[in-house]
Amino acid sequence: MKRFTFEQSDDEFYTSHSGLALVGLCINRYSGLPLQISKKMKGNDVVSHTDIVRSFLGLLCLGKSDYEAISAMRNDTYFRQSLGIKNVPSAERLRQRLDEHAESLERLPSGKFATNSLIMSLAGLAYNILRFIGQLGLLGDRSPVRHSAKRRRIRTVIQELMYRAARLIETGRKLKLRFSRHCCAFDSFQAVYNRLAFG
Repeated sequence: MKRFTFEQSDDEFYTSHSGLALVGLCINRYSGLPLQISKKMKGNDVVSHTDIVRSFLGLLCLGKSDYEAISAMRNDTYFRQSLGIKNVPSAERLRQRLDEHAESLERLPSGKFATNSLIMSLAGLAYNILRFIGQLGLLGDRSPVRHSAKRRRIRTVIQELMYRAARLIETGRKLKLRFSRHCCAFDSFQAVYNRLAFG
């Protein structure tokens, strides 16, 4: 058996969660979330309220619900670009801002209860986004999943479409995701993206 040698690229960027491109499109095209946040929550901070909510929604769509998971995304260009985030918050800022503004959104007396309520609302939105992506991409002839079904479990959507490795290529003003030649989900991913982006 041949042995591997390992090297790390100085300029190439690879992502293990290319499915966030689909989530970003769903947020921008099929929800009024950015507009609602800007109407209800005012403030002049380095990290906007929209960036806070988009960041946490991105984590939820990757199956991560703890605040600390955002730390791995702070220097991830793809996470920022796919979700339309200007500044990714730190774990502390994410926790603090969700605590602060949950009460103003829901008008509940307990900050913790309001935060949990807000998180549950975001989890519901993440669930609906993942279900929608699953319905578009994991049913029919192009599905990378072997057996037929009328609907797919959220776990299957996360495994088959959200956690797809791809190389991010930036050329001029264009962003390109390059998938492996062996990527069984490529046709499905491209079909979902085109449907979300162009209707």
